[in-house]
Amino acid sequence: MPVHPSVTRLAGQPRYWPLSPTELNIDLKCGHCARAAGPDDRFCGGCGQPLGVNCAHCGHANSTEVNFCTSCGQPLRDHVVVVQEDRRQVSVLFVDIVDFTRYAEQADPEQARSLQQTYFATVRRIVHQYGGVVEKYIGDAAMALFGAPVATDNDALRCVRAGLELQRSLARQPAGPQPPLGFRVGIATGEALVDLSATRDGGQAFVTGDVVNTASRLQGFAPPGGVVVDESTWSATRHEMEYADQPPVTLRGRSAV
Repeated sequence: MPVHPSVTRLAGQPRYWPLSPTELNIDLKCGHCARAAGPDDRFCGGCGQPLGVNCAHCGHANSTEVNFCTSCGQPLRDHVVVVQEDRRQVSVLFVDIVDFTRYAEQADPEQARSLQQTYFATVRRIVHQYGGVVEKYIGDAAMALFGAPVATDNDALRCVRAGLELQRSLARQPAGPQPPLGFRVGIATGEALVDLSATRDGGQAFVTGDVVNTASRLQGFAPPGGVVVDESTWSATRHEMEYADQPPVTLRGRSAV
């Protein structure tokens, strides 16, 4: 029998950020293929290698995100920039491919790479469609944020709907000669500290708070094809969505939810 997407509730001072290459007037060039890089690039568009900033003192290649050389300790910037942060209520979504490691062991590398690219493109498209932002990609998982940079009164609802749409769309994604893949979605709503200057795709941890850990843990409890939400998300969306109640569970490192 086909598995239909479902939503499940489990009851229960300023900091600093490095200047961009444009602000630093640094001409970035890939150290692997010598291809010129744009001011906002993190990876080379020619060979895919991560870009870096060479230390003027020792020549060591450093990540564009650091302020001091990791080899000699000399400053890479003339000054740093104060980041605008805001404490707010957000909804966080984690989506993951079930047993992707086993799939990658059996599939051709090009096939696995193609599937992963299609998967991430689908996640990005649907998250944007529902007004969210993809915060990061972690292996075969993706994390999305709803409620930043623009917060609304229905962030949690849009997050849940995005989760359901992800399940519907990803279920149609071809897996080639391998058995069809399953996907799990976990959603949590709560207070977080958001770096508003980094709220863009691949923002590299622009949101910090226990809500992130909760969403990640809940994703692990979701059945393939299902969406699991926490109590706060359920409370904010229970009049618009229909849920199947579940017994309380204890997430690793915290109390029952």
